[in-house]
Amino acid sequence: MVCPQSFVSPVTSGLATVGPTSQEVTITTAGLQTVNGRQVFAVPAHDDRYEFRFVNGLGCLESVSVRSYRTTEMNVSSESYIRAVQETFGSFSRGLVTKKNDYETWKLSSGPLDAAWDSWFLHEFLMAKFVWVKIDGNWIGCHIVPDETVNGPDRTQVGFFEVLFSVRLDINGSPFAALAI
Repeated sequence: MVCPQSFVSPVTSGLATVGPTSQEVTITTAGLQTVNGRQVFAVPAHDDRYEFRFVNGLGCLESVSVRSYRTTEMNVSSESYIRAVQETFGSFSRGLVTKKNDYETWKLSSGPLDAAWDSWFLHEFLMAKFVWVKIDGNWIGCHIVPDETVNGPDRTQVGFFEVLFSVRLDINGSPFAALAI
């Protein structure tokens, strides 16, 4: 887990000589624990768990892990052309189709959250400009793409809070190392 370090004492803008820094913490036990003054709940690794690292609103590297079943989408655009070539017996096709936008978009969920973590997801994670996701041991650049309107906590409904979001991978082709050529 990567998280910003808390300042030892309160700092005002006039007294700050250095900005906040991040620290990588290895979590070895499952369950509720406090890391750098923040309560986190650690669970064992799972196939449907995705780890993200991003630059937060204060310019610090931070991480979050979500367990979610993903839905994968790919928006491919194609254009058809007719080539003006002399046809021969061995080469008779004049058609050409070009394809682009070989980017995957994954739809994920934060999972159940309390009100404080729901607010953190909405205002820190969804608003991050620089994000990486760990896929098959590799960090791949991506973009968190929220809907135009993201629903926050609804106290009129019974149930848990969750944040739905989309992740657009910033590479063409498959993100899985086993399929890389």
